[in-house]
Amino acid sequence: MKVNFRDKTVGGFNYEFVRGISTQHIGAAEFGECMETLDRVKDGNFESWINEWTVTADRVANYAVKARQLGDRTTARIAFLKASNYYRMAVFYASQTEQRHTELWKRSKDCFHCMMQLMDTPIESLDIDFEGAKLPAYFVSGGGGKRPTLIALGGFDSTMEEVYCWIGTAAADYGWHCLIFEGPGQWSALKLNPSLRFRSDYERPVKSVVDYALSRPDVDGEKLALIGYSMGGYLAPRAAAFEPRIKACIPNTLVVDAGEAVKEASFFKLGRVSDRILDGSYSLISRRNAYARWYLQHAQWTLGVRYPHEYFEAWKPYTLKGLEIIFTLQCSSSSVKMISLT
Repeated sequence: MKVNFRDKTVGGFNYEFVRGISTQHIGAAEFGECMETLDRVKDGNFESWINEWTVTADRVANYAVKARQLGDRTTARIAFLKASNYYRMAVFYASQTEQRHTELWKRSKDCFHCMMQLMDTPIESLDIDFEGAKLPAYFVSGGGGKRPTLIALGGFDSTMEEVYCWIGTAAADYGWHCLIFEGPGQWSALKLNPSLRFRSDYERPVKSVVDYALSRPDVDGEKLALIGYSMGGYLAPRAAAFEPRIKACIPNTLVVDAGEAVKEASFFKLGRVSDRILDGSYSLISRRNAYARWYLQHAQWTLGVRYPHEYFEAWKPYTLKGLEIIFTLQCSSSSVKMISLT
């Protein structure tokens, strides 16, 4: 397929390609490799996408292993990071019911961990206790001593390895620690805890992450910030509304009402119809629309829904409406700063 840089449909092949290649600024992608891979992909064909990105990821991972064996740490580190990103791209359209979903996800993480071992400044791999479960996390050091710390989380379909590419290295470059984690409904958290699906009260998992952060002597508790990407634009401000220890919150971008956003952004607008008609219509549309097919597939795993009408219903609790007074009190009493990136 040929890339269309103007197509910004979330969940579509063009969008996911641009999302993956955009990490080349830190060495997590290479333009030529990505363009050559996409040229082999059949547009809208999940099998083609998965297979071709796996081929590229395997090749780059093998190259990384050979470079490490030869003692070329820099080449190996960069190649492992690229392979991790390419495996993440490959698994994106795989169904969670398939064994390869777990296999490709694991290859992505294994390559990232190999990259970590070759870093001059180690990245810590963590498990944070949360309501009897474990939340996976990375702690990226910004240097020695007590420092300001940015807690970072992704959204509906991002991994913490991807979030590292977005903000982890940049935070460290500016002298900040960066604590990246995955909470309920997100890839690694779900793999570790299969029943830990998305929940609207994200202040609960964030509280556990803040508890951990403040237990570290190298974290300055007076300079603790939180950033959330994509759906994290709802999760982060929701958490900050109930967590006074967070001194600044950056929703990128702000999602005030996820339920309304899903309706407005959806290609599928039938108005008031029966669940049966909605499900049938969605099924017909998704046969030709990769975006629709992927959305339901991913929601069945992360939200625990089965049918399309349940998907639309599931988002209703994800709203910041009604929390205005809490935000006002937080900002006035604890100097919380809310910065929305648009």
